[in-house]
Amino acid sequence: MITITRPALLAELVERLDAAAASAGDGLAAAVWRPGQRTPIHDHIAWCVVGVHRGVEHEIRYRLVDDHLVEDGHTVGAHGSVTVLTPPGDIHAVVNDSDVVAVSLHVYGADLRERRTSVRRCYRMPVR
Repeated sequence: MITITRPALLAELVERLDAAAASAGDGLAAAVWRPGQRTPIHDHIAWCVVGVHRGVEHEIRYRLVDDHLVEDGHTVGAHGSVTVLTPPGDIHAVVNDSDVVAVSLHVYGADLRERRTSVRRCYRMPVR
């Protein structure tokens, strides 16, 4: 395990890994989640592998039923865990519902340099 205590080193590491991933046609992103921070409900343009480096990420999965969403499960990604998302059907939200910062590394099966996001769609509809 690599523990990085200086943000500048983390930025340099991510930049180098991102260049390597992009040369293979993949994308790389590091996410830092403040306590209470959450994503909108969304899905992705490509597969994704997420590794949790610090803290805990809580994923809430959904499925689309007609004109609404239905909760379809939960995953708690603790330090050291790895999760794989495979579209289609990867509708989810991620939240840091702990009281400490969480950090994760995301590798996508798409080059994100031009698009700058892996999100295909945000779902703004009722959850029943």
